[in-house]
Amino acid sequence: MLSIRRTVFLLSAIVSFGITILSFYNKFNSMTIKQAEIQFWNKIKNPIHCISKWITKIDMYPGSRKFQDWDIYFSNSSCPKYPIPKEGVIFHFLHVGKWRPALEVAIDAFLATQNLNAGHRIYYWYVEAIPKQVTQRYQRFKNSIQFRYFNSTEEIRSTCLEHKREFIDDKYAADLSFPIQTRSDMIRQLLMSKYGGAWLDTDAVPLRNLEPMLRIGPFAQGTGNNHWNNHFLYYGPKESGIAKKMLDIICEMPYNKTAFYLKFDERPNLWYWLYNDGLHKIAVNRGIGISYFPVCFTDGRFWNCKKQRSLHPCQDNGMLRLPTKTPVQLQQLFVWHGRIVQFNDSCLSYSQLPNITVSTLIWLRAQSLIKKNMIGNGQTLFPSSFRLKTIDDL
Repeated sequence: MLSIRRTVFLLSAIVSFGITILSFYNKFNSMTIKQAEIQFWNKIKNPIHCISKWITKIDMYPGSRKFQDWDIYFSNSSCPKYPIPKEGVIFHFLHVGKWRPALEVAIDAFLATQNLNAGHRIYYWYVEAIPKQVTQRYQRFKNSIQFRYFNSTEEIRSTCLEHKREFIDDKYAADLSFPIQTRSDMIRQLLMSKYGGAWLDTDAVPLRNLEPMLRIGPFAQGTGNNHWNNHFLYYGPKESGIAKKMLDIICEMPYNKTAFYLKFDERPNLWYWLYNDGLHKIAVNRGIGISYFPVCFTDGRFWNCKKQRSLHPCQDNGMLRLPTKTPVQLQQLFVWHGRIVQFNDSCLSYSQLPNITVSTLIWLRAQSLIKKNMIGNGQTLFPSSFRLKTIDDL
């Protein structure tokens, strides 16, 4: 009897020891992978025009057959291939006003198209309270979306924005006619510097798995003639330090034309784009390593590639009549920046059937995939074979 107890005790001890060793190995292996990722990000500086030159060279554009095989063509390019962080990528959204249904279009499209199983997730920052029914609706996706109150005082603590007068002094900002869009440009750099990851405007709607874009490394949207836009940004993990460098540059930049032009040679395309276009121009000249990614792959309304038709979210060429073939832009773009939040929520009504807006089509399609639980591994919202005869086809 004693021998049996002794044997059981020894077996239990061996199993416990084995579990401890396995746990230590997994933790060590995870740390090793993380260190390798950070070393790569710190070692490689993304050539500014590598991606845009490669796109031009092989004649890649939304709607082309090559776009469908982006990964294959990109793997054969000479541009750096960055690892996707093992823990996934945080996508930051920020809304400062009252909640509107239009804001849920981008959230649902993200959940329907992204590789949630890889850990990609949303940090949705808000200022005014979000209705309880909205947070309850997304409760089942608590691992993929977190609603976070943006406490300005807390978030800027221990950053250079603590001393940035334009950001902390409301009267001074008002005297400078400091617009809310410009403040938002500062906040996106702040959040990425603190938490890492990517930024998407609240009306920038993902239409397909964004991992192919993440593999190109740090980027911002290029609008032509070396001008920049920031509705979709990716600087990689926090430890890469890129977003921190961008924030530090912001803190050097006074929102005063006379003072700014005495200190910097760069000129923003529009003055209120100082911490958008102006910031990226300075960052490029300092060699921080941000790639210029053509905006027409992530817009589809104001900036378009060749053979690409602009899509309005609500009216005119944004109205479809059933039965219909899905517009090629919705099949090919990575992100559609239709700026739906600029319009009345009636834009999302489908009471005029057989007429339906592009915005409504996107939202219903995303909701349908979520309801059927056909999500989690990353996919295209509208495959090229997708045809819509009735709403029931969604």
